[in-house]
Amino acid sequence: MATWPTTPHDFTPFEVVTASILDANIRDPLQLAPNAIVTTQGDSLIVLSANTFGRVAAGNYGDVWRMNSAEDAQEWAAPGALDQFAFISTNEATSSTFPANLATPGPSVTVTILASGEVEIEFDAEVYNNTSGQISIMGVDDGSGIVSGTQVDVGGTNYGANDLNPGGRTKKATGYTPGDSVTFTLKYGNDGGADSAGFRDRSLKVRPL
Repeated sequence: MATWPTTPHDFTPFEVVTASILDANIRDPLQLAPNAIVTTQGDSLIVLSANTFGRVAAGNYGDVWRMNSAEDAQEWAAPGALDQFAFISTNEATSSTFPANLATPGPSVTVTILASGEVEIEFDAEVYNNTSGQISIMGVDDGSGIVSGTQVDVGGTNYGANDLNPGGRTKKATGYTPGDSVTFTLKYGNDGGADSAGFRDRSLKVRPL
């Protein structure tokens, strides 16, 4: 591959100019000129290493300009998953201790973790319990367990049997590995009694930050 001369040649009077001198100081730099490297409309010119340039072919509509996974060159690529949202309207209940799935599990969403390793989790549902004063619980599982700070207890002393109440939370979670694909799932349950915790209109949104 042609490279820029690191030390420009200083010509002297009556010097015999050889082919190698011409190649190194005229031909090779001309091969590195932008119009010699980029060949197609939409191409981009990047630095591959010291004194070395390269071509990146045009991307597709909607692609984003980013560093490659080796972090040594730029590239066009499809954007990573951004906000992901899922919703289940089904009214279902469980007598299982938290965390558990309902008959219709979820909702679940899968996102690609960005460079920060952080996500914002937002979830809600309409919640009830068939026993007065008891607690229904919901929270978000990321495949390694319930995400810290996402457990929500709905109900208690002042709530009657089958009273419908809103439950949910918005929480930032950290410590994920950039580039990983992580699935988040809403989980449910009661606080360990014989009561039945019910949920309907369940929604989950996860946003990589």
